[in-house]
Amino acid sequence: SGLDFPALAEIGVIRKRLRALLGEGFNKSNVFKWWLQNRDLEYPLDKSKMRRMHASSFEGLPMVRPPDFAAEKALWGYINAPSNVFECFQFYDEGKNDIRITGIVLPANDPEEIRTRELCDDVASEVMRTQRALAEPWLPSAINISALTHGRSSGGPGAEPHKIAKLFTAADLWGPGKKGYQEVDNTWICTDIKDSMGRTVKQQGRVIWISPGETAIPRTPGERKRSKILSVPKDVTPMVFDPTPKKSGLSSSIPWLTVAIVLVALIARQFSRSAFLVCALPLTWLMLQLKDEGAQ
Repeated sequence: SGLDFPALAEIGVIRKRLRALLGEGFNKSNVFKWWLQNRDLEYPLDKSKMRRMHASSFEGLPMVRPPDFAAEKALWGYINAPSNVFECFQFYDEGKNDIRITGIVLPANDPEEIRTRELCDDVASEVMRTQRALAEPWLPSAINISALTHGRSSGGPGAEPHKIAKLFTAADLWGPGKKGYQEVDNTWICTDIKDSMGRTVKQQGRVIWISPGETAIPRTPGERKRSKILSVPKDVTPMVFDPTPKKSGLSSSIPWLTVAIVLVALIARQFSRSAFLVCALPLTWLMLQLKDEGAQ
């Protein structure tokens, strides 16, 4: 028994196919080369969920997407994603890192699953040791899932509890995107809500319940068949959990501080370069704070 986290079924199919095609050449570099050459024909965006998962982070505009070496490593991680069963979660007070969470995974019995986990362990451990700080702003959820199982064992902190809690929180909003392949993905807009400056203003849960008797999630919240939802007894009070971390008073005032400092810096620039630099330093600090909040 335990909490079952099965891998996307398509992943296992793709992995077995590439093992057969590449033979002894089944490695990170060759898989990525094959993927770049064949993904549009073999796994088009409107047909493949795994392709959309990878594309959402690594097929954007060149100026804003992570570098190719990160795309290669992420693809290798996706291809070798195991199906984990968590026995328990352990919480640790890690000092300056605050409270962190580690998941204890039950051992695998299937030979294919054991081999897949070994490859996944290598990738996750390397990322945790050498690239976590670089990758986390781009992929906060994926990095914390990896930290849940490999953070402490790699000598670093575990996962942030509020990011893991998001995985167990019901989504308020989901549905397809508005253009291209996004129109066929009913989970495309199930993501955190951000303001015009890229900061997260509302965290979005990741659980979408399937109504009793149905075989798939409704396309949007409004299309759920309400008649099939089990009623809640009148004497039961639903529990509401908000995974959004508490914001400090400084965080809420950052936009106004930013505007004020920009204006002061522009005025100071008219007098001297040194005065402008003095004003620019706190502005740079505030922008880093905004980036950190957006990464959450």
